[in-house]
Amino acid sequence: MPRATATLATLLLLAACKKEAPPAPSVAAAPPADRPDAAALPPDYDPAALADKGGDPLAIYLAEPRQPTWAGVVEEAIGGQLRRDLRQMVPEARGLSMGCKTLSCLILIDAPKEKMDAARAVVSVVTLGPITVDLGLSPEGRGQVLVLTERRMADPAEFTAWFRKARRRTLDDIRSGKTPNPLPVPASEVPKD
Repeated sequence: MPRATATLATLLLLAACKKEAPPAPSVAAAPPADRPDAAALPPDYDPAALADKGGDPLAIYLAEPRQPTWAGVVEEAIGGQLRRDLRQMVPEARGLSMGCKTLSCLILIDAPKEKMDAARAVVSVVTLGPITVDLGLSPEGRGQVLVLTERRMADPAEFTAWFRKARRRTLDDIRSGKTPNPLPVPASEVPKD
């Protein structure tokens, strides 16, 4: 990708991400159909399937419209948990932002260079989607992880409930020794909540 295009893409990605997610809207309330940001996607829209057919994950993310209900709930619930985990396991990290759209999210990790691998391990301990791409460092030195989920994760309540269960099971397996520990803390210090 030419440098100008890469810089433009990074700027667009940074603009799409939020440091702190807005308050989560009610999961039961669907956005009004007459709002342009609530335009329905085709019923067969699936970003992971598009990537499997050869689509560029970054281009898929950039082209995807923001569905505020899904994005807000995922940024608040999953992004909030990732921030808490990062603070606990990599205290040197300065923060994490998560910008979601309809079925995809970009996670930006702000951590010292020597702690970036540890921070990525925390963020990636639960695979959030079948397409997860490490985009490397942004020009500002932030780690960038892009996630494309599947159509079956279109309900934000189901996606966040799945994440909570997968996280709990994964962390339990690491603490018990059933799964190797990829985290930057000893198994005895892996979060229990």
